[in-house]
Amino acid sequence: MFYHGLIGTFRVSRGNFSNSVVRNSLERSVCLEVVQLVKQSPNKPITAAIGDGANDVAMIQEAHVGLGIMGKEGRQAVRCSDFAFGQFRFVRRVLLVHGHWYYLRISTLVLYFFYKNIVFITPQLFFNFLSAFSTQAIYDTAYLSMYNVLFTSLPILIYGLFEQNYSDVKLLECPHLYKEIANNVLMSWCSFLKWIAFGVWHTTVIFYIPYFLMMINEAILLDSTPIDQWMFGSIIYHCVVTIVNLKLWFHSRYWSAVFIISIVLSIVGFIGLASIYAIIPGTMYWVYFHAISSPTFWLLSVLAIAVCLVPDTTITVLTPHILSALYRTKVWIGKCRTETTEL
Repeated sequence: MFYHGLIGTFRVSRGNFSNSVVRNSLERSVCLEVVQLVKQSPNKPITAAIGDGANDVAMIQEAHVGLGIMGKEGRQAVRCSDFAFGQFRFVRRVLLVHGHWYYLRISTLVLYFFYKNIVFITPQLFFNFLSAFSTQAIYDTAYLSMYNVLFTSLPILIYGLFEQNYSDVKLLECPHLYKEIANNVLMSWCSFLKWIAFGVWHTTVIFYIPYFLMMINEAILLDSTPIDQWMFGSIIYHCVVTIVNLKLWFHSRYWSAVFIISIVLSIVGFIGLASIYAIIPGTMYWVYFHAISSPTFWLLSVLAIAVCLVPDTTITVLTPHILSALYRTKVWIGKCRTETTEL
């Protein structure tokens, strides 16, 4: 045991130079010790243990992720594992393809929920400053209830089920693509702050473009009647639902028919339900009909969408080219240094 402990400590001390530890025909306690030593190393890595027999149970349970293979020694390892496989060759596809896809999907889903609620709620904060903090809501209560349940839920659900930034064939042929998601890069503070920045930018544009236009001339509707509080809130809500769904559309790299239909259905569904709700007597009676009957409303919507999404689209398009240019520059500098050293 002491001998194996020294070997494990030596391997861990060189952990900066290796990403895996392979062992063969060791005792159960030694397997457990190896995983514990790796977990306790200074870098605090996320560990995964793969085994196919009863001798591997302790190791599988100790690791952060346990993978069990159904082998000749029985199913003890499978029963104690987090994920089970019929054959070892399936692990490659699970890690390189499904692991890549699902990490992309779940990380985007989490960040998108922060983003879309920032875009939705922040106009209320801006409105509080204009209303002298009177606690008056900018949205109708029905709109508040239906935002996350109906108008923005279906596209992100489809995204979380079917999104693919690369095809399965390419991910299997190019294992180095896994490095793009290594070290939890998509859930880093940089990614989080980027989504928050987009949310703040979008909500600022959505609120202040109608506001400044209303300050210039309140009578912008078709019949020249001034905009009231509920009309102002309806315009903002319409822009929020449209931009939040289009943002996810432009962010996605896999435009399947189901995904596109979910985006269109969410936006068109909102317009339809808002129109039906406008028929019911109450605070919103005929408000939305009054808004959509004005060409100014549609011009305002297009302007807000363009100002919001053009920077996003520009960054999305230019980023791969910038990264490619930086990579080529790095390679060129490396070649120059090599040639200089040889001289």
